[in-house]
Order: sequence, then structure tokens, then C-alpha cells
Amino acid sequence: MTSGRPQTRARNALRRHFGDDAAAIFAALEVWCGVHSSVSAYVERELAEELELPDWVLPFVDVERIAELWIDEGRLWALQDRRTGGVHVFLAT
Repeated sequence: MTSGRPQTRARNALRRHFGDDAAAIFAALEVWCGVHSSVSAYVERELAEELELPDWVLPFVDVERIAELWIDEGRLWALQDRRTGGVHVFLAT
């Protein structure tokens, strides 16, 4: 999902979140995983690319639950992209 300049929009979302904390913004941009339609979409892409699952397996995987777990466990976090309605996904540091 791209519209405009995703990294600029990520920086703007981080400014809204962290205020003027330049160090926090820089650190978050270092672990930015891009903008996605949802955290579940990011998880689905990660599972497909990193685990090299056969195509027939993914429809049986509860990616929404995995997305919830990854956020709850502190593995990643996300901020809303106001322009696209998607989310900027960041790995936890």
C-alpha cells in the first residue's frame, strides 16, 4: 500500500506520537517495516516470505490472532497512517 511518500508519512505519524523527541523518532524509523493495509496484512506477508509456507497453508493460518499476539507480546507496534487508512508497522526494540 503506497500513496505519497510512505517514509515521510511515517515520520509525521511518529512526530504526532513522540512529539519533538528526535532520538525516539530516529530509533523508530530504523525499525520501520513500511506501511500496510493492516497489521494482519503485514503478518501475512511476513509469514509467506520468511517461513516460505506452501500457498495452500496460509488460508488456514489465523493471521489476525498472530497480529494481536505480536502486538501484545511487544514484538511489534503500529501507528495509523492518516492518509491511507493503513498502518505503519515498527519492530519492537
